[in-house]
Amino acid sequence: MPLRGPARTFLPLLAYTGLAVLLFHNGWASPGDRVIGGHGDPEASIWYYAWIQHALGHGANPLLSDFLNFPDGVNLAWQTSQPLVAVVSWPVSAIAGPYVAFNAVATAALAVSAWCAFLAIRRWVPGRWPAFAGGLLYGFSPYMAAQSLGHVNLTLAFVPPLLVLLLDEVLVRRRWPWWRAGLVLGLLAAVQLYVSEEILATSALMALVVALTLAAMHRDRWRAALPHLARVVALAAVVAVALGAPLLHAQFAGPHRLPGIFQHPGGYSTDLLNFVVPTRAQQLDPAAAQRIAAGFTGNGSEENGYLSLPFLLLLAYTVWRRRRLAWVRVAAIAGAVAALLSMGPTLHVAGHGTRIPLPWVVFEHLPVFGNLLPARLMLYAFLAAAMLLALAVDDLLRARGRTLVAGTLLLAASLALLLPRFDFLAAPEDDPAFFTAGGDVQRIPEGASVLVAPFADEAATAPPETWQVLSGMRFRQPAGYFLQPDPGTPDGHLIGPVLRPLARAIVDVEDGRGAPQLTPALLAQMRADLRYWGTRAVVAGPWPHRAEMVQLLTTVLGAAPQQDQGVDVWWDVTAAAPAPGSG
Repeated sequence: MPLRGPARTFLPLLAYTGLAVLLFHNGWASPGDRVIGGHGDPEASIWYYAWIQHALGHGANPLLSDFLNFPDGVNLAWQTSQPLVAVVSWPVSAIAGPYVAFNAVATAALAVSAWCAFLAIRRWVPGRWPAFAGGLLYGFSPYMAAQSLGHVNLTLAFVPPLLVLLLDEVLVRRRWPWWRAGLVLGLLAAVQLYVSEEILATSALMALVVALTLAAMHRDRWRAALPHLARVVALAAVVAVALGAPLLHAQFAGPHRLPGIFQHPGGYSTDLLNFVVPTRAQQLDPAAAQRIAAGFTGNGSEENGYLSLPFLLLLAYTVWRRRRLAWVRVAAIAGAVAALLSMGPTLHVAGHGTRIPLPWVVFEHLPVFGNLLPARLMLYAFLAAAMLLALAVDDLLRARGRTLVAGTLLLAASLALLLPRFDFLAAPEDDPAFFTAGGDVQRIPEGASVLVAPFADEAATAPPETWQVLSGMRFRQPAGYFLQPDPGTPDGHLIGPVLRPLARAIVDVEDGRGAPQLTPALLAQMRADLRYWGTRAVVAGPWPHRAEMVQLLTTVLGAAPQQDQGVDVWWDVTAAAPAPGSG
């Protein structure tokens, strides 16, 4: 019996989910102790989810916390905290644990994004197989593969395809009354706000590009559409601001507000060669390509511009052949603009910066837009490419002769080159039993301040945040991987806390630089740090140079630790630490 109705609609979602599980099979082989994407940003997301769930369950503010950077605290509205995702994933976390919940989010991000693209594409390309191919490209593109290494907030990209549908309704079809379109647009904007503000801002930018493109193409009808558009946008803004008020208030009226510009767009721009040179996110990544990609700016998560030469040829041919379709021209222009903007303020070629200015230079110093990383605009280039790919597949299904052969070869080459790597990274989490459920961490008074070594202050040292999560948010800690304003620089920012003398010494040891000479004056400062943090216990977990770390802390605390469930613990720091001036 042929599938009908909802079954036919949801079957692609199941297929995309299966493909996402297959892609992330290393993580799903042991989801309780492996994290898709590796250490650093994934662990930060795990902490955000856990804190928001903990705060909502205890009547605390989910957007402000002193469980990191104690006693000063952190403003989560300035982090990639994804409050909506934290709420939605709460049941999974409660049942299966935080690692399984994060892996489920990372997997669903690709599947749901692909499915929403499938739904959107079917408005212009009704065939299910062509639309499925378009959704597959969007959900499993080099952008998604690269960003899945750490930025789940940027792979949860299900809203942009839905906004494309809404833009078509508002700007072209206009079948809905303005108030309905405004309500839906405002709701989508609010949803995106609580997942990723960055995607909301770039979506607004690309919506403007589409609107201006349509205005240039249909000047005679543009003025008649303006009143309807103005009412829709005005209502949407009211709805989005009303629903987003808690987050916006914490961000702009709360503590620890970041300065105007704190990102570095030039360092995270698409290299010109990245469009045709694969990176480690692709399965086919020859040595010659690796040598070129090694010079690209930014990091592996931001090297997300690969389209491949065969796919560019396929797109170009499809646009030329179907150029009479207005939506094809709009998609081609929007995709090209997104790719151009992704190249940042100046041109980079093979990792070498030039002084040739590019359009992003206009946005580089603007409020909000100055903090966007240009490379991430490739999301919209792939969305446009997904729409055009669906049309290309639809044409191939009707083609004959040489056109069919040439098109099939280009399509096959494109799919092979764009294929994400099979052994996708999944980092093992080697957590001490001390912090796990039923561990001796429960001996620490609830909410107490605990100094944990390594001292988390960057992505490489984020595991102590997950140890805190596994403890059920039992304790506070003065460390953390987060953004905050730099108290020493009016327009600067810091990643992690201000490193007081004891924290700096711990960081030096964990990085292999060795402990400083512990003079009486320095020891006095370190013990003052313990008092500033209100430290009740100190824990040294598994980490390189652990013996040297234990020696440092033993000297500072004036007592040897107890070995307990894989960690070294100083239980009563108040009693252990010598009095000020005792040396």
